[in-house]
Amino acid sequence: MSEAARLLALAVEELGGSERAGQVAMTEAVSEAIADGETLLVQAGTGTGKSLGYLVPAVAAAVRDESRVVISTATLALQRQVFGHDLPLVAGALAPELDARPDMALLKGRNNYLCQHKLAGGYPEPEDELPVAAGPTSPLGRDVKRLHEWADSTETGDRDDLQPGVSGKAWAQVSVSARECLGQKCPMVSTCFSENARTTARAAAVVVTNHAMLAIEAASHDVLGPHDVLVVDEAHELVSRITQSATAELAESRIDAAARATRRCGVDSADIEKAGRALGDAIAAKPVGRLRDGADEDLALALAAVRDAARHGVSALASDTDKGDAGAQSATAALREISDIADRVVSDAGELVVWLAPADGDADGDVVVRLLAAPLDVAALIASRLVTERVAVFTSATLTLGGRFEAMSVQLGLDEPRVLDAGSPFDY
Repeated sequence: MSEAARLLALAVEELGGSERAGQVAMTEAVSEAIADGETLLVQAGTGTGKSLGYLVPAVAAAVRDESRVVISTATLALQRQVFGHDLPLVAGALAPELDARPDMALLKGRNNYLCQHKLAGGYPEPEDELPVAAGPTSPLGRDVKRLHEWADSTETGDRDDLQPGVSGKAWAQVSVSARECLGQKCPMVSTCFSENARTTARAAAVVVTNHAMLAIEAASHDVLGPHDVLVVDEAHELVSRITQSATAELAESRIDAAARATRRCGVDSADIEKAGRALGDAIAAKPVGRLRDGADEDLALALAAVRDAARHGVSALASDTDKGDAGAQSATAALREISDIADRVVSDAGELVVWLAPADGDADGDVVVRLLAAPLDVAALIASRLVTERVAVFTSATLTLGGRFEAMSVQLGLDEPRVLDAGSPFDY
């Protein structure tokens, strides 16, 4: 029996389960890939027990090799299962053999945590929404009241720890996006749930995250920190999640909302509003569908005007943002995002797929059209940002097409990875 299989047996015994040939094969393949510094694709059908198949070698590598391991899942539900049940079980079962348990942490996006500053009234109410206080007996009002009460007792501020949960609209009243977050400028940073989670994750040997965070890592900036091993569960969904995360959207209504937020901070937003209307007119003059040659001259000029007006707005808001003003930070975040999108479509059209699509109708029943842009080559992002210089293991119940891994390898930007079809218990 191999060392990997022996460690797996300890974990299976702790579970009270029985040996599965596919699970053993997977555990050995993952262990070998980690030892050899290779990339691995593993198809493991339902019932194989693939979480133990990668967790056992991952925990062993974290303890014995002092490797930092990142495990990503497509859904928050599986993330909870891995972090809350499977990983602690494996770490506990292997601790007597490895003489240690690795430090473990859970990492999610900022909007999954309560924002203490927003709870304290540090962010302005959006002017297009009624304050919750106007309807304390409504379902929304009751949910927000419960969130404020929960904030006094929770140790994590993690939305998933609130049971039963609340609506997305209620949660939006007490959370902020990454762009809205004041970061180290926040007056309540010392008690920030999101910052505490990130600090814990940076020090952990095994971090369990999700594909949304991987998408940020691939498309924009480092959120995971240095790591030696990446395990991607539900890997068949990774490309679509990164594409979704990297897809940018612009519409006149969005620019108008940013202009209003800017105006509330005492900054003149007339140029932003004018540029937004011009872009809306340029979009409305074109048919819905893909822009084969990217933005034409009229659309490019309108986008450039939006970019420049948004940049000027950011500059005008800079002093208030530096002071940690939450309203200015929100307006700045909205303007920066608009400026970045407009600049990308104008400057990087050859690397993007750009199209026009209908949005919801307005109050008069007219069709509102928006501009969207997505990366042309997600595979290159995955290969360069997620796989290079580390061991990468991709696993799912469905990774092959016609019994072959080539199509998935191309989608993930992998060059001749190791492959294993671990099947399912019904195949043995």
